Amino acid sequence: MEAAGGTVTDIVKVTIFNTDMDRQAAVNEVYRDFFGAHHPARSHIGVQRLADAGLKIEVEAVAVID
Repeated sequence: MEAAGGTVTDIVKVTIFNTDMDRQAAVNEVYRDFFGAHHPARSHIGVQRLADAGLKIEVEAVAVID
């Protein structure tokens, strides 16, 4: 983001892929700490596994930098 001249507030959409939806509250806490008062659109999707079996969370973000 910084290399492209943007900041976290340029993020407009986040998709979270989570292999353990029982940990959604913990994910939400980290999410709130990271984004603060900025609230991009968000999807939080439970999945069986990610590309690397050791991964638990994958986050995809879309930003718009003017």
